[in-house]
Amino acid sequence: MFAPVTQRVPRLDAAGNPVYDADGKPVTETRMVGVKPAAVFDVSQTDGVPLPQQPEVELLEGGSADRPLCVAGGLLRVQGLHGLTR
Repeated sequence: MFAPVTQRVPRLDAAGNPVYDADGKPVTETRMVGVKPAAVFDVSQTDGVPLPQQPEVELLEGGSADRPLCVAGGLLRVQGLHGLTR
């Protein structure tokens, strides 16, 4: 797993000059300048309330898995939402 490496850099105007706030301090912004390895853990290494299970997707009538809108529409219907159907 990679995590972002960020750095605070001065904000520059269109001419390449630093931008200053009302107090005369340089305005900075955070930018991603690279990535680094990060430690991760598996859910089996945790305690507490179990994670909710993903609902099973039900294909719409006449749909097939190679038609993404049918799969998305079926997922919305399983979750009680309607609107992305053919």
